[in-house]
Amino acid sequence: MKDNFSTTPYMSSNLREYNRIYKEVNDIYRDAASKFGLSNSVFDILYTICEVGEGCLQKDVCDATFIPKQTVNSAIRKLEQEGYLTLSNGKGHSKHILLTESGHTLLKETIFPIVEAENEAFTELSFEECNLLLKYIVNILLHCGKSFQNFKLKKLDKHFTLNNNVSRSFYENSIIRTFYL
Repeated sequence: MKDNFSTTPYMSSNLREYNRIYKEVNDIYRDAASKFGLSNSVFDILYTICEVGEGCLQKDVCDATFIPKQTVNSAIRKLEQEGYLTLSNGKGHSKHILLTESGHTLLKETIFPIVEAENEAFTELSFEECNLLLKYIVNILLHCGKSFQNFKLKKLDKHFTLNNNVSRSFYENSIIRTFYL
């Protein structure tokens, strides 16, 4: 029996299971990155380059991965020093990320197998099941995001501020990308 002074809030069994699954998914990707000898941030950067395309901006990486700008910049500098990518000037202070030959090899040896495995996993679901899964995940996260706005949490405000200038699909894409990483 819980009293009014409990330090543990009620968590439904569905919430506990969702949290467990979310953490397990993160562990799977963390383990995959580790097996390839990559940090999580380097893995996410390479994945984003694969997803968004070569020549993407550091800002694109930050937007797709929700990794802080400083962390992305540090990881990109490390990849640049190791000869996996170069940066070319864009508009203003923006920098385009371009893979070197060894960067393309790294991408093919690390991220391509992950994407192939992800695609394979999705073939286990019917088209309808896949769409329902994504719809339900997005709905949960959108509702949480709206509720979290009320907490005035600085980090969450950046990711979940809903306004009339941004379409729901932006948030769906961002949230789906976050779920799979």
